[in-house]
Amino acid sequence: MPKNDDTFDDVGYGRPPKATRFTKGNNFGQRKRRRRRSHRSAFDSFEVVLNHRIRLTINGEPHHITIGEAMLLKLRELALSGNRRAIAKVQKLQNALPPSPEDHAAEMEKWERARLSVRLKFQRYVERMKAEDAAAKKEAGGEGS
Repeated sequence: MPKNDDTFDDVGYGRPPKATRFTKGNNFGQRKRRRRRSHRSAFDSFEVVLNHRIRLTINGEPHHITIGEAMLLKLRELALSGNRRAIAKVQKLQNALPPSPEDHAAEMEKWERARLSVRLKFQRYVERMKAEDAAAKKEAGGEGS
């Protein structure tokens, strides 16, 4: 049987008519594709887990704290019981922490004093150089007369 241009070519199971194959706005092939995962880094995931709040009973009273805080409490408990590895971890954490505001203020005051001392020394040096230049000009002016 000869095929005419008017008829539909090979219409049947899995082969719908060409006129109705792709309708606008229907993305039927999308169902089979995998959905993309969020682009969350390992650090972000870790932060989400540590910031998750849990209910903890301390001395018979319920407290809502983060998992990170609970881990620090457990580390403190282990260190106080004499666990050497926990003691080392606590010391390492203490060294990694930024200084307290009081320590920071004292450090900044020390640096400010040092900066002012250097500035004062520089001003004295400039004044001494100016005085030496003035004395050299006087000597040069006195010899030329």
